[in-house]
Amino acid sequence: MTKIKFDINQLDDIMIGDVDMKDYPDFCDAYVESASFKGVELTDEELEELNMSDETREWVNANAYESLF
Repeated sequence: MTKIKFDINQLDDIMIGDVDMKDYPDFCDAYVESASFKGVELTDEELEELNMSDETREWVNANAYESLF
């Protein structure tokens, strides 16, 4: 089985988890909790790989605050 490398900018319905205002402005514990690619939900393994990416961590940090509202 071939692994698909996801780019955070290609995903839809992104939900950020573990956003805590005590961590503001870094949100170091926040992560992508769920997302979909072309209408298909990512698996736990795909989400784990996605969350390991520096690009994803930067995106989560930039968007965590907005996800609260």
